Amino acid sequence: MLDDTIAKAETLHPAELYQLAAKLLQVEGREVEAVKWFYIGQLRYRFHLRATEPPPHSNERLLFAALSETVGQPVNRYAFGDVDELSRQMEAALKWDAAHDNRTTSKSRYPEALAAVRSEMDSFRREMLDRKAEIRRLREENGLSNWGEP
Repeated sequence: MLDDTIAKAETLHPAELYQLAAKLLQVEGREVEAVKWFYIGQLRYRFHLRATEPPPHSNERLLFAALSETVGQPVNRYAFGDVDELSRQMEAALKWDAAHDNRTTSKSRYPEALAAVRSEMDSFRREMLDRKAEIRRLREENGLSNWGEP
């Protein structure tokens, strides 16, 4: 079932990609995949919101905020345990998005919005790598595990 969803991912609304990430996170051995799909979902949802500019309290914005909290929190709790792997999964998300059509929001109609969101994600990825030691220290202080290289 999850692999069927992955096969048709480019046709899905970003909210469904968040749901995919949540389900993958629950399957032992697929946590790293969950990270990638979460960031694909986030990239596509941020792009969708920037391109379509729904009003501040619209259902789309509220759903994005709710999914970012409910799915994002457990995915990131796992992902930030290995910042290098998280960076690789974010790169994989950016590559997957570049290589696949987006049936929810047209890449050709909103190229500036897409470029801005992709740039923001890559900047966040690079900043996270620069702060890797600090992230490890903060996780340790908060009783969270680190498993990547220091």
